[in-house]
Amino acid sequence: MNLLNLLLLSPIVATLSNESYSIQLCPGCCTNSTSLPSIIHRLPVIDNVIIDEDKLSPIHRPSILFHGMHSSDSHIGSMLPTMKSMVAGLDVEVHLLETHFRPNRYNLPSEIDHTFISIDDIKYFDEEVFAPMWTASKGADYFAFAWVPGERALRQLATDYSDQFRSILKKRWDLMVIDDLFTVTGYSIAMRNHNKHDRPYILMSTTLPTIHWQSMMSLGNNGLYRGSLYAPWDFTVSRFSHRLEAIYQALLNGLGMKMINEWLLTTGPSLLGITDYSISRLVSDATYYYLDDVNYFSYPSPIGHDVVHVGLSCPPQGDRLPNEYEQFVASNHSKGVIYIAFGSNVPWKFAPAHHMRVFVQGLNHFRDHRVIFSFNGRPEQLEGLGDHVMVTKWAPQKEILSDQRTKLYITHGGLKRCA
Repeated sequence: MNLLNLLLLSPIVATLSNESYSIQLCPGCCTNSTSLPSIIHRLPVIDNVIIDEDKLSPIHRPSILFHGMHSSDSHIGSMLPTMKSMVAGLDVEVHLLETHFRPNRYNLPSEIDHTFISIDDIKYFDEEVFAPMWTASKGADYFAFAWVPGERALRQLATDYSDQFRSILKKRWDLMVIDDLFTVTGYSIAMRNHNKHDRPYILMSTTLPTIHWQSMMSLGNNGLYRGSLYAPWDFTVSRFSHRLEAIYQALLNGLGMKMINEWLLTTGPSLLGITDYSISRLVSDATYYYLDDVNYFSYPSPIGHDVVHVGLSCPPQGDRLPNEYEQFVASNHSKGVIYIAFGSNVPWKFAPAHHMRVFVQGLNHFRDHRVIFSFNGRPEQLEGLGDHVMVTKWAPQKEILSDQRTKLYITHGGLKRCA
């Protein structure tokens, strides 16, 4: 690995003598993106050096490309602290490729370059995932189909939006940071850049990573001692039936991911010249893997020696509530605020009528509280809801959770919600 890659990929402590450079890596530091700039030390100034100006060549400013899950603000938000850290602490060009079915781009800081491509809406999630969510239970084998929209998006990008997309493909990126979930576009660009230019890439978990990823890397996580997210009961590691169910679900998940990606989703990658598209190769060729996980929520378990835990990355306390929300919650008769937000991937518009009637009845029991309800369904679904509930499509979540009047948070229990 050359010096440029070391500077890009690892926080370093460097000393300089007349004879040589001495570079000492700080193992694991780079896994905490929020602390990256603070632990990079400046190289000392060199005096009495004679430079032949005729032999000088332009200094290449390293370029870093980020790409998150297709049509997901949440995943971009998880990558944003790392982008900000790199811009603030390094003299690099940071660029985000965003693809979405909506016409409006993510609001990024001005110092981060942004390519936004709005493509036709892919209804796959609505028809195959979201609608059945309310009436059926899906197993680990079904999870693999969540990669299908990402591959369809890649095919659209490579055929219908070739001019915009070509500007990304033709550039040699010194480093790529890609979402580890569902982004077939990111996988393919990273593999292409790696194959063509021998440039490194980092996999970054923007939400809970699957056990399969970590099992492929021999990091110590597998279904033998870690409960499945899909099993219909609690996990007790001492019970054989629970371990058997967990390993069964892990095998379904792993085989499903590999088979779906490498058998059915190869058309998109092939349009970029990737003829050996492989999930196993994608993971093994990655330089780093930034993990965000819930290992210690249940009980201690063994991990691989390559894993370095760097602790929590908590955002600073939120600002004051916006005026509209402040006026709503500032009631002398309220016992506090209840905040309800199930995330954008819970499609209330598909909820059966009897589910909504029960939900409205439940909320009406809390008239002595102020309720802020983030809701993406239809207004008629909330008929009869009391005026103590503010219904909004978007809420200032950090500010609400930081407010001392917030007494209860009701959510779907995803990794970011737990954090």
